[in-house]
Amino acid sequence: TGDVTIQSGRSLTIKEGVNVIFLANSDDTVGGDQKYDSELLVEGSISVLGTAAEPVTFTSSETAPTKGDWGGIKHSQTGVFEYAILEYSGYGLYSNANLTFKNSKINYSGTYGIRGGFYNAAILIEDSEIKGTQNQAIEFWNGNNSSSFTMRRNKISSCKNGNVSVRESGALVFEDNEISSNESANIQIRDLRADVSIKNNTFSNNKNGSLSVESAYQENLSVLVEGNSISEG
Repeated sequence: TGDVTIQSGRSLTIKEGVNVIFLANSDDTVGGDQKYDSELLVEGSISVLGTAAEPVTFTSSETAPTKGDWGGIKHSQTGVFEYAILEYSGYGLYSNANLTFKNSKINYSGTYGIRGGFYNAAILIEDSEIKGTQNQAIEFWNGNNSSSFTMRRNKISSCKNGNVSVRESGALVFEDNEISSNESANIQIRDLRADVSIKNNTFSNNKNGSLSVESAYQENLSVLVEGNSISEG
């Protein structure tokens, strides 16, 4: 009925087939980022290890769930999510450390999909889907030369704000993603610290959108933009 906290230095592992159900619109601890919604607050590390046949699902207790029924998941040390489904949360996944998010889904978040600071951290998002978010689908900031951001073969669709925003990253790869049927679909890469590759992405049926790469902390960086497809919505 309230927040679940994993203390720093501890690890949480959730294996295939588990359904984690949060009591909707309830937090008897009145804590965390969402004072009236239950959250999973991992000050240590988290590994969510589902399979294609038996994913791990984080969801609402409601029989007719809606966006924002529960808070979200926040982790401060390494996070690994494979074949995980997060649905009907308030803020999706908030990461402040190394993150691997593969073959996973975030559906109908009340605000963001995945976001966080990534100073000295590596962010890897592959073969995953984000659908129906209200705010930025992906947002990371406060990286440095040792940070990296890789996003490959993902789908972002049916979001009010299907934007991807990355600031101050080290090496950045954004390739083979499908961004479709969003009210907005802006890809914003800013304050570069290393090379950037934006290749073979498909943008279709979005009401409005843009692709911008701007400003850098050093000269002579490589910015490769090629093979991307954009069609009107």
